[in-house]
Amino acid sequence: MGVKLFPENPPGFYKAPFGYHDRGQIAKDLADAGFDSVTIEDVPLDKTVTDWALFARGLVLGNPIAEEVFARGGDPADVIEKVEAALSTRFGAAPSRMPLLATVIQAQAPA
Repeated sequence: MGVKLFPENPPGFYKAPFGYHDRGQIAKDLADAGFDSVTIEDVPLDKTVTDWALFARGLVLGNPIAEEVFARGGDPADVIEKVEAALSTRFGAAPSRMPLLATVIQAQAPA
């Protein structure tokens, strides 16, 4: 998005939900746990965002990243403002559509 905050020590929270993405590793982990019939598929989604300010506020304050901003001496309001501006620049004025991609993983436990 072009927002570079805390370049020397970026908050790591978003690594957690997006860090486990290697399909081969996921399939191996599921097989090692005894699952079979593993399928991994991407499902495109289109999210309508009616207010970038509220969306940015949720991205920053709706999870532990706010504490990481505080720990780095940052101002969450400033971060929200910069994220909002980047989203608006990238996707256009709200209301706007934001393309998303969900990875759906299915596996079966042996009977």
